[in-house]
Amino acid sequence: MSYFSRFGSGPKLARARRLYLSTVRMILSYACPVWYRTGPMDGLQQQLKKMLVQAQNRSLRSMTHAFKTSPIEDLQKETFVENILVYLDTRVKSTLAKSIGCDTEAEQTLSAVRAELRHRLRRVRLKALDTKRIAKIADPEDQIREIEQLVAAVQVAIPTGVWADVNKRKKAIGKAIKTQVHQDINKQWREYCREKQDQGQRRTSLYDDWGPHNLKRHARLSGMSSSVLIKLRTEWIGLKAFLHRRDVCHFPFSPTQTY
Repeated sequence: MSYFSRFGSGPKLARARRLYLSTVRMILSYACPVWYRTGPMDGLQQQLKKMLVQAQNRSLRSMTHAFKTSPIEDLQKETFVENILVYLDTRVKSTLAKSIGCDTEAEQTLSAVRAELRHRLRRVRLKALDTKRIAKIADPEDQIREIEQLVAAVQVAIPTGVWADVNKRKKAIGKAIKTQVHQDINKQWREYCREKQDQGQRRTSLYDDWGPHNLKRHARLSGMSSSVLIKLRTEWIGLKAFLHRRDVCHFPFSPTQTY
């Protein structure tokens, strides 16, 4: 991402974002229903989680040309890119929930779903070279319990006529999960803003809601202009250093501090 998103000559923010979503994130999340666990994580999953978050953070800072000390939550909101772990969790839950519609019979029971999903996961493990390592990453029983809880929660909100049709069921499940995730992200963002405002922080990026409307302000801006705007909104910009060099800043200044 840093090669394509060069400051001053790189693409617009929308194009850089599209490149990340269609290429980088797709590579990071390849076959995630097999290796990513949505429940409690062991040491291997914690290490994998850290690597994924670092990869996304580097991509976001390359897109926006932001400082390393810029709050990553603000960058995610400004670029309308959810946390990579939230995205993986959504992908895994959606895939597992939609697997109940793989059978053409509308009256498929949860016991049949358990048997089929267990068989699929075990078959994937047999093809792996290191079965013990895969066993630590994806546990069929844990994933089966998660899908049962998810299906029970989603089925309440879906009409009976839609649930009986396999294709409509898959679309309804995917839509319900995305809606729930969007609501959860909005809730987490409001809590984050409230926490920062209680700490006395008053930067502009904390007064907007999460959503695609954050990209509209960058529609007619170049990549360099979008970068400056994001730095101003997050209040992490080298403006004070610039004014100090121009002998305009008449207050104490530390060259190692970023404002």
